[in-house]
Amino acid sequence: MKNIILVTLAFCLFGFAPARADEYKMDDAAMKQMMERSMPGDQHKVLDGLAGSWDYTVSFKMAPDAPEQTSTGTSENKWVLDGRFIQQTVSGTMDMGQGPQKFEGVGYVGHDNVKGKYVSTWMDNMVTGIMVADGTYNPTTKTIKESGQFFCPMKNAEVQFESELTFVDATHVTYAMYDTSAPEKFKAMEIKYTKK
Repeated sequence: MKNIILVTLAFCLFGFAPARADEYKMDDAAMKQMMERSMPGDQHKVLDGLAGSWDYTVSFKMAPDAPEQTSTGTSENKWVLDGRFIQQTVSGTMDMGQGPQKFEGVGYVGHDNVKGKYVSTWMDNMVTGIMVADGTYNPTTKTIKESGQFFCPMKNAEVQFESELTFVDATHVTYAMYDTSAPEKFKAMEIKYTKK
């Protein structure tokens, strides 16, 4: 039995290797196109306005009729991975009903040239999941609109959301997040950033 498993594993690993390698053979034109898609471009320049040091005030609520809570903090944003993503490192406080607690978060936002969309992730010390979203930029309103999902530990369910990241001016940016999983869509959070 052990020999059969080893032979099957070897076939899976090596039997399909030539066919898979053939699938990914590229001529010079295909290689050039792949390299162009892998490089930061004009869409990434839209995110330049996020780089730098910021103070923020956040207001949030867990349900449409819940009381709004506020907190403050700082955000350090910098380009990483050769200008492909903005890394956001946040430090502040958050009161989830048991008094102010230390809040830390890390987010990334960039432009996926292959998908043709802006993409973002968010992680923080309040949960163990990752928020993931993607969307498009409107140059008229200077807003990146995204939609995504995350698993909410308070609701014990996946929550769908929409967000709007708006470049107000050179020293002000706002971020609004709307819970679209609720019976009625509502603004669950708004963050106002002021550049230092």
